[in-house]
Amino acid sequence: MKLLDFGLAKALGATRLTKSGQVMGTPIYMAPEQLQGDPVDQRADIYSLGVIAYELLASSTPFSKDQFYSKVYRPPEAPSIKNPELSPAIDAVILRALSANPHMRQTSAEDLKWELAACMKDYVEFQDIPLMGQDWRTLLQSDLERLSVETTRVRERTQLVEGEERDVTLLVVRLLGLTGCQDLMAREGMGFVRDRTFRILANEVERYGGAVDRYEPNGLVAHFGSKLASEVECERAVMAGLGIHEKVLALNGMLSPRGITLTVGTGVDLARIRVGHEEKVDSGAFQITRDPLPDLIGGTWVTDAVRKRLSDHVQVEEGTSLHRIKGASPTLGHWDRRPEGLKHSPFVGRESHIRDLDGFFQEAMRDVNPGPGATLGVRRTKPTVVTLKGEPGIGKSRLLQEFLRARQEKWCKPALVGTSVSFLRSPFLLVTTLLRRWLDVTDTTPVDQVRSRLVERLAKLEYLRLGRTRQADLPTSLGYLLGFPEATKAVENTSSPSLQQTILQAVTELLLVVSQDTQVKEGRPQIVVFEDLQWIDDISLGVLEMLLTSGFSNFHVQLLGPLVPEEARRLVAAILGGQEPSRNLMDLIVRRAGGNPYFLEETVNLLIDERSLVREAGGWEVKVAEDSLTVPATIQALVLSRFDLLPGDEKQILQVCSVIGMDGDAAILEEMARELFSSSRDCRQALARLENMQFLIYREVDGRQAYTFRHALAREVVYSTILASNRRILHGLAARTIEKIYQGALEEHSALLAYHCNRSDEPARALHYTEVALRKAVSKYDHEGALRLAEEALKLLPLTGGDSARQFDVLALRERALEVTGRRDEQQQDLQTMLTLARSNNDEKRLSDAQNRLSWFHWWNVGDYAAAHKLAVAAMETKRKLKDRRGEADALRNLGCVHSLLGDFEEALRYHRRAQRLYEECNDFSGVGGSICNVALTTAQMGHVAEAIARAQEALLIDQKYGDRRGVGRELRTLGDFNRGVGADERALQFYSQALANDREIGYRQGEAANLTSMGTVFLNQGRTTDALNRFKEALEVALAINARTFIGDIFLGMATAYRERGNPSGWELSQVCAQNAHELGEELGIAGLTVMGISSVAFANLLLGNSDEALRLSLRAVTYLKGALAGIRTEEVWFTHSLILNKCGRKEETAAALERAHSLVMDRAERLVDNELRQSFLNRVSLNQRILIAFKHLARSTK
Repeated sequence: MKLLDFGLAKALGATRLTKSGQVMGTPIYMAPEQLQGDPVDQRADIYSLGVIAYELLASSTPFSKDQFYSKVYRPPEAPSIKNPELSPAIDAVILRALSANPHMRQTSAEDLKWELAACMKDYVEFQDIPLMGQDWRTLLQSDLERLSVETTRVRERTQLVEGEERDVTLLVVRLLGLTGCQDLMAREGMGFVRDRTFRILANEVERYGGAVDRYEPNGLVAHFGSKLASEVECERAVMAGLGIHEKVLALNGMLSPRGITLTVGTGVDLARIRVGHEEKVDSGAFQITRDPLPDLIGGTWVTDAVRKRLSDHVQVEEGTSLHRIKGASPTLGHWDRRPEGLKHSPFVGRESHIRDLDGFFQEAMRDVNPGPGATLGVRRTKPTVVTLKGEPGIGKSRLLQEFLRARQEKWCKPALVGTSVSFLRSPFLLVTTLLRRWLDVTDTTPVDQVRSRLVERLAKLEYLRLGRTRQADLPTSLGYLLGFPEATKAVENTSSPSLQQTILQAVTELLLVVSQDTQVKEGRPQIVVFEDLQWIDDISLGVLEMLLTSGFSNFHVQLLGPLVPEEARRLVAAILGGQEPSRNLMDLIVRRAGGNPYFLEETVNLLIDERSLVREAGGWEVKVAEDSLTVPATIQALVLSRFDLLPGDEKQILQVCSVIGMDGDAAILEEMARELFSSSRDCRQALARLENMQFLIYREVDGRQAYTFRHALAREVVYSTILASNRRILHGLAARTIEKIYQGALEEHSALLAYHCNRSDEPARALHYTEVALRKAVSKYDHEGALRLAEEALKLLPLTGGDSARQFDVLALRERALEVTGRRDEQQQDLQTMLTLARSNNDEKRLSDAQNRLSWFHWWNVGDYAAAHKLAVAAMETKRKLKDRRGEADALRNLGCVHSLLGDFEEALRYHRRAQRLYEECNDFSGVGGSICNVALTTAQMGHVAEAIARAQEALLIDQKYGDRRGVGRELRTLGDFNRGVGADERALQFYSQALANDREIGYRQGEAANLTSMGTVFLNQGRTTDALNRFKEALEVALAINARTFIGDIFLGMATAYRERGNPSGWELSQVCAQNAHELGEELGIAGLTVMGISSVAFANLLLGNSDEALRLSLRAVTYLKGALAGIRTEEVWFTHSLILNKCGRKEETAAALERAHSLVMDRAERLVDNELRQSFLNRVSLNQRILIAFKHLARSTK
């Protein structure tokens, strides 16, 4: 059995802006505790060795590259499943080594070796077959070629001056084993091995910026710093020495089976040379070259002079004159020229903010009552919300990181983190990443495993208290977010707003329940973090808004301002390792940065990149005249200056990153680099250098490795350096790469693909992906995203020669988003355009679709019943001819609503019931609920209120069952109207409040305006004029925002009444203004009811203001309008107002006639109420009716 590679990994100590504990290694070989960032010991190596053994025995790894994280929570399959020749005993040994619990594994590699040996004693021992003839050369050359990877030397910044004398670092390499095996291989073959070996060693020297000075029979001598200046030549030489040891170890893995074993020793010392001359000026105490050869073998050694120049990265075993290197931090590479402080910048000037965050945490802790006897009735923690605000680069992420690190060290449990990123701006991304973090899964984890984990986690929530969401529905809602096929199918007939609301509610309640569970079981609050909200999608924003209305009464804002000069000086000094530069330089840095930590770090970066600031043995030195030092005045110029100093390959990689976006999937970047530069290795090395140079940071997003620009301005500056022609090429490559990597999930990345195809001047592909993204946005209720994508699609259509049918479909999708967001003018314009397109194309299906939508728009938003009726009839006839049952049902619904508004209730009922039957045949349960609701409304108009209430409740149950939340709001509002109409004000308010909460949660602003208006009307009936005005003002704000002009008119009427009935003369003028607004709006829109009620209300206001003649003139005009007015006008109110004005003018007989007319209208409506209890409620509890009845009684007495 051959041991090839342990795949060992080690946690980096580097601190990053967005994530600490980053792990470097090959994931499939890493132990579970390493993947989770937990402490590791030698048992992690046992796990890696177990993976190798499994792979050798079963010809595959225990977990695939797409499933490697599964090892955290489940064991692998037994190796005998993949290789039936293996015994159960071998299975037991291997599975023990691969245990997710480190304590269950073997304690050492020796134990694992003997356990395997005991199991394998009955197996035939395979021996290497000696290589004959020339076969060995071909195989060996192939092996050696894999190791001989050319690496790009680091380009230094400042050329040395010819003739200058300076200390350089020498690396001496001694190699044994190349001359003692002549009998095994031909001399020609040995020469080939020697050549290839020395080339590999030379490449390792050059990889760390050195140059080979000379080759010797048993080694080589290289120097660092003789060609180009650098402050870390000693560390580079040490890293090259350690790298050579690793290369030789790998070489022995291939040469040992052929009888060759190499041993190596490396040493590092200083020597003095004259630049441009090969001879050594002074070798000084160059002891290594004179030491006996065996003293060097087996390690890397340094002299005292070198030891003094090494940083704490390098671990040294102290000796007498020579010191042995024990190891070095994996972050130390040939590109690592920065001070430790710059890569691990101190936390300066934010101590008070940390104290504040701790205070908020303790505030939440005080509400926790874990107690030994905690029960289901434990007091619920009062949640606390903290918002971190500040300009880019001010340190928000760092503050959060420091706080979370302190909390995690104390509680040993990480926060739940949801992340938004620019390159995956899809609906629900923020909450989906948080949900996956809670489940410890990624987007690559198999669905079955995610499903079982979800069920398991939900079962453990002993304190599950579901409010509005039923417990049975929670897995479905969460499963939809996680991509479960059965969950997606279960909600496919659910309307957009209702599904959105259900998911928002499920996530909100889950977070609250998880927090309560953490409180009860662990006695601490649950920390939930939402990161990078500048990229948040509208749907995830809805979750945050719902959380803020779910009991988060403790709300705090942490505003991070710039550092004061003294704090900025402390930061610069700490960045430079505690060694302050000169005062002039410090003042220049602090003054230009303006207290922004990012600007401060970038300024120091620039000075180091330019070699203006150089680290020498004694500290930091300014290498140019201080009066000539300049720092760019803007952050853009600063970033551009740093970018110009990058080597060519790093520039190219950074430009590719800027093309992909502010954030980018590392897999996309590597594939593009492989296409552009023929090597992903160069890409990874360049990324590491760019991260070390503070251009990028690494992070994990939803299980993916991703990069992020440290600042949006940095990305913009880098992107601006790319020629327009090259941008098109790179965006095209990015699109093809995404298609290749995510070929099974193109819809998920459709918006990103549309962006890249658009930028690459591929309008046809851009249009295709934009349409896919648009449909997805509409289905996910991302209305603002849908409007943005529709605009892009309409711009692309002319470039592709797109037909009118595609334009129609885009407009139809946009019209839905416009309707929800209340943009009435744009919506009507789109509907008219759709109608014109369908007619010009002779497309009957689309024509009838447009007629149906436009008919609805006319009767609902405009009040043009004649146009609505005509369009609905035309649509019904076409849909019937096309046998489109659903379309025909839509037309029948429109006809029913129009006839109801015209007062033809019997005909309206007939249409609504026919529509209901057709919707049932199509299994369109949202349509069924709507039709039953329309039946209820019409029945109520006919006086059968009790039956209407029963029908409305039936519709409510259907909508709740099938998740039509917009229908739920409609039914609740309808029930409120029915109860308000008969004076049951408190019950009406309950329904309106529920409807208002429902419509707000789903973002249906038109319903929100209607509910607020109705609540104001109820308050008016109760005499609560102040409450009524507050509700009307809220409704007006919403209605104005969505341009719902019919609602605006009704709201003005309500406000006019409220101002009038407050009894304050100062409000009478306001009443007049509001009434006038309603009247003018009614005339503009052609809505007779609004016009008549507006005139009547203006007349009443004039009466109160003492303008009796004007009041009478207007009131007569309103009454005249009533003669030809349609149904839906509160005629009894108009006649009652008219009687009051006539009475004030002294026209007694006309007063009596008008009052009698108002009384008869009230009694007629009461007679239509077949239920006696409802009739009495209508007469006794509706304030207008009471006033009319009382006035009529007074009139009757006076007549007698």
